[in-house]
Amino acid sequence: MNFLIVDDNAGAGITTILTRIAFDLAGEGFHIFEYRSHSTPNLDLCAAVLNNFKQPFILICDDFADHVSAFFELHGRLHRSDYLIVGCERSYRINHVMQTLAGVAFDRFTLQPFNVQEARDLIAAMEKHGLTSAREFSRHAPDIARDPIAIAVCRVMKDFLPVERIVQSIIADSDDDRIRRYVASALAAYCYRVGLACSILAIAFDNTDLGRQFQERDRLPLSFSDPGSKEYVIPTNPALGLRVLREIAKSHSDTMFEVYCGVGAYLAPYVNRQTIRRRTPEARLAQRLFDYDDAVSELISDQSEAFYLTVKKHWEWNSRYWEQFALLKLDKFLRSDDETRFDLLTQSILMRAMRDRSNDTHSV
Repeated sequence: MNFLIVDDNAGAGITTILTRIAFDLAGEGFHIFEYRSHSTPNLDLCAAVLNNFKQPFILICDDFADHVSAFFELHGRLHRSDYLIVGCERSYRINHVMQTLAGVAFDRFTLQPFNVQEARDLIAAMEKHGLTSAREFSRHAPDIARDPIAIAVCRVMKDFLPVERIVQSIIADSDDDRIRRYVASALAAYCYRVGLACSILAIAFDNTDLGRQFQERDRLPLSFSDPGSKEYVIPTNPALGLRVLREIAKSHSDTMFEVYCGVGAYLAPYVNRQTIRRRTPEARLAQRLFDYDDAVSELISDQSEAFYLTVKKHWEWNSRYWEQFALLKLDKFLRSDDETRFDLLTQSILMRAMRDRSNDTHSV
């Protein structure tokens, strides 16, 4: 067995745990390779290097769902058995990992939430460093222990307010441009953990105050997912970013729709046959951004069809666009009992034909 899959909810500290695992294993003498590529590397070259490596080794990868296809192919090209691939992923994306690895033996380990005593220790440590003024740790600890660690830390610093109230307060105190930039970055990170290219963010949304949003004390702070090159932007606290994203989708649907369409339109010039084949961050983001089941229907359900129609002029060349639009029509057909519902089925069939036609000239 060469695969170990570790999963947990967003914000539970899985990236930190993976880093600690790698550090401890390296300290015990294991040879560790960490996968950090944003696009698919030359798998033949990787296999050649690893097949000639003289010692057993461990490959580790965070955000495993984005790279599982590459690892599946690499696994097939390794002519040895003395290696382990450790992949970490958020629970809501684990089904994609399971489907891709179908037919390959793997172990799965789901992290357990931290317990009440650990919550007490967290609160005490934060109080010691002046990060909270609250007292009566024991009273709050059971409540805090139910949250992912990233949310728990935020709540402790906000005197244990419910996360919904924290999110609503942050949104109410922020200007529209700041909210749109933050939601765009959170949307991109939801689709592909690398985030949104800073160049796209600056063009698609008003960038007058963008620089200030990279300050840690901003109401809706942003950070670079790649601190070295500073190309891609994500919310500083991705777990909180996901909560803000869902709150905007629920309570400010027009803003969510505007941002979704903006990202879809301004992303288009960065995606073509070559970038899709290289699996660049922009191509991967587009793939999930159009996903009807996991993204579109989740975040802009009432305006799903309007989204596909709005960005049609930018994406009608792409078979992925037609495939997901067809799934929307099929979903409407299955949910409807109207006499005209078979028109929806016809539209779905025609859109799948458009997908096949796109496949004749463009790769997906």
